[in-house]
Amino acid sequence: MVPSVISSEKFCQCNCPVCLTDRHEPECHVKGFSIVRCTNCKMVYVNPRLNDVVIREIYRKNYFIKKDYSFNDFGYGNYDLTAHLRDKTFNRWYAAFAPFLMTHRGKAMDVGCATGRFLNILKNKGWEANGIELDVDRYNALLAKKFRVKNIPIEDYDRNEQYELITLFDVIEHITHLDACFKKLNLMLSDKGSIVMVTPNIESFQKKLFGKKWFQFKPWEHISYFSPKTVHRLAERFGFKIIYLSECGQYADMSFVHHRLLRYGFNRTATLLKMFLSMPGIKDKAWYVGTGSMLIVMQKKSL
Repeated sequence: MVPSVISSEKFCQCNCPVCLTDRHEPECHVKGFSIVRCTNCKMVYVNPRLNDVVIREIYRKNYFIKKDYSFNDFGYGNYDLTAHLRDKTFNRWYAAFAPFLMTHRGKAMDVGCATGRFLNILKNKGWEANGIELDVDRYNALLAKKFRVKNIPIEDYDRNEQYELITLFDVIEHITHLDACFKKLNLMLSDKGSIVMVTPNIESFQKKLFGKKWFQFKPWEHISYFSPKTVHRLAERFGFKIIYLSECGQYADMSFVHHRLLRYGFNRTATLLKMFLSMPGIKDKAWYVGTGSMLIVMQKKSL
């Protein structure tokens, strides 16, 4: 378990993850972390951030399941508590990006595949589903389900295989070395392949509305905050073109909202909300909510 108080030697200074310059100006302070904006390309990122060793430890164990809500700086209380909502969300995302794929069959890689919800969807749609997951318990559970998964960072992925689809849902904001990641993605992607990403948008309405209280500000783990402009610039650097970019969200219901209120420490509001959960037709009603994220499809520029 990563301690809630971290000594200064656990931090590191870093350059802009997009243009690599070291020129930046303060953006805001959140949960004891400095968030800065690159004066060259306008990328927003955490600096100084936790070092690679500490960040990797965050994802190694108990990232997706916590026994209580006493430590809320990273991870999930219970990832599969809302599995039915995740399935609805993933299916909606797939329907949105599918028209832009160059092929709808072949090898697919889901980076950060968690408990395998999207791997199941890929398999049901005819893809050969592969995954990468850093949480050891989730990785072992996926192996037991006969999925082809690896328990290594994508930068260290060494298989000499190419994929027609690579998905990174809520992943790139966590990546410590985007250069190494995108170089590897370029090698892994076939000439007829597509990369699909979902990541928070620092210029979204939700961020403007909530400011420093935007729930995507999780500087322990979310170390890069993209805008449409900066994600375009990152794609260009590594030989990709973005062919589709749109807002996206996720499905929620009252139980999900109640769980999130507890997760982020709004206990009094959660108690009030719980009174409505027993009302007929309320508990199981789900709706699609904008979360201030982007859905992005990119392919190789040479095509």
